[in-house]
Amino acid sequence: MSFDNYVSLFTAIGTMVSAFAAVSLGVYAVLTNISERNNSVKFESISFIRSMATEAVIIQMFEELRKVRHYVESHKIPISYKEMQIEVSIENSVLNFDNVIKKTLNYYEVACIGVKRGALHEEIIKDWWGDAIVADWIDLQQYVYDARKALDYDELYIEVERHVRRWVKPGRAGELLPAKR
Repeated sequence: MSFDNYVSLFTAIGTMVSAFAAVSLGVYAVLTNISERNNSVKFESISFIRSMATEAVIIQMFEELRKVRHYVESHKIPISYKEMQIEVSIENSVLNFDNVIKKTLNYYEVACIGVKRGALHEEIIKDWWGDAIVADWIDLQQYVYDARKALDYDELYIEVERHVRRWVKPGRAGELLPAKR
């Protein structure tokens, strides 16, 4: 092999090594960016949970839902859209059952949309609220299906339903009604 051929060969090898290094640096930059983004989403998820867990309005919302549940269980009222169009005085406050349920489901829908869009980290949200969201959905699913029909809005609380169907544990899966649109 001539000297010129060696120079050409080493130049080609040098170019390939440079290209490999550039690609490696690019991949590293992308992976670092993804990792930083993932850490940022995790941090935002924890911040979201922390702020919501101490927010008086959220605490009150869950307390009101607990009162609605207790009332309907003790009075053997089905949690359907039609039956929840009532106001009841409980412990010196008047609760509009429909509004209490809507507030809770709207809150869950926002969290699930955040997960879907990548603004909130799914595993963190699932670990923190997953069981509660699933349990509430199981109790409220007939209400949602009735509301979808009454309001002619098939997508009502659709993200909550999609996440529940993914997050439900096998022991509770039998409690889910078939999806209704």
